[in-house]
Amino acid sequence: RPTFMLRYRGGLPLGGSSDAADFSMLSVGVTQRIAIGLFHSFRYGVEGGFFLSARRLHLPDRHHFTSAPLHVSDRPMSTTFQLLNPYAYAADTRWLQLHADFTSSYLLLKQLPFLQPFPFDEALHLHTLLQPGHRHIEAGYSLGHSDIGRVGLFVGWDNDRRRTVGFTVSLPLLNQKN
Repeated sequence: RPTFMLRYRGGLPLGGSSDAADFSMLSVGVTQRIAIGLFHSFRYGVEGGFFLSARRLHLPDRHHFTSAPLHVSDRPMSTTFQLLNPYAYAADTRWLQLHADFTSSYLLLKQLPFLQPFPFDEALHLHTLLQPGHRHIEAGYSLGHSDIGRVGLFVGWDNDRRRTVGFTVSLPLLNQKN
């Protein structure tokens, strides 16, 4: 089943300070994981949002996207931009982001008979961010075990021009709270 999200965030200029944040932001989203047979799954997440008002907006008030600017991260590859500069593309007007991945126990490497006994899966990832005047797209391949730990190779495009290629390690298991 899909999971829907509605989020509101605002800054109120309390205390009469002329520097106090004064904005309101609304976003909506949906995520879902769909099993495809016994060995495959497709997961997607779409979120769009905009600022209803932005009279005084500071950098921390902008909408920041989950990204892993370092080569090692405690965030899952399935919902994280791997190559996006987390500050350069913080939204201050409107945005639409998409995260999708296809995970399989038998995609590429697991087709090789000597690798079939090993407990890992493979995934193809697509991450997209659309903002006024900016389009960021990432595509990647990873292997690992679910969202416990993965290694991946990604290529990214900004406004249809290749920007970068990156190798990343994701260890979300380290980010688990008791």
